[in-house]
Amino acid sequence: MDVVILVETKWSFSSTWEDAEWSYLHTATDQPRSGGVLIMIARSFAHPEQLGFDHILPGRVMHVRVHGDHRSLDILAVYQYVNYRSPASVKQREIFWTTLDDCIRHLPNRNNFICAGDFNCDLKSQHPWVGSTTFQWKNMHVAGSQHQDQQRFQALLRHHGLTALNTWGSSGAIFQHGKFASRIDHILTRLVSCDGRAKQITYLDQADFVPENQSHHVPLHCTIRKQHMPYQQHSKPT
Repeated sequence: MDVVILVETKWSFSSTWEDAEWSYLHTATDQPRSGGVLIMIARSFAHPEQLGFDHILPGRVMHVRVHGDHRSLDILAVYQYVNYRSPASVKQREIFWTTLDDCIRHLPNRNNFICAGDFNCDLKSQHPWVGSTTFQWKNMHVAGSQHQDQQRFQALLRHHGLTALNTWGSSGAIFQHGKFASRIDHILTRLVSCDGRAKQITYLDQADFVPENQSHHVPLHCTIRKQHMPYQQHSKPT
């Protein structure tokens, strides 16, 4: 793997470091045992000197830019606030959406782009941005949990010309809690750089590091082209 994104680390420090195989970039919140986003970049993919980073929303939104010779890669790792349906929760989530919206708006369109993490929000079918409303769970098609600000998330995809890769094809459950499941983690990329291979998401539900308990997330694995498709001059899809 070239890029690994882990959210809800609950670590209390923000830092960067390296070892023989990986570069690590972590952002933390000011709340104890809350939030935390970690991005790991394989050194075989990019040297530490090629990496730039910014704590857009500490512990919630982190931006890493992999500087290339001809084209750079922008990576956004995100962790949305849990939807508690309280006034405070609604305000926190809106701050997250606004921050993410502003951040994407200022990224160069010429760069490759990946945004992934726990959005704590579902998506409904709307081509070409979202594939399906339901996903496969225990041999059934279910919609999972619904969120009040789902349209806010959906509008962000439309506005920036993004597609949720894990909503196409054999879309599956991502967060499992006992007999219930939902699809709240997503991998986003631009429509102009998305192909059929990118939509073939692998669900690592049998990986050794997945906890054997009643409540856990299922890691997602995907393959995205290193070389961006030819940049399109026409306006973004509407």
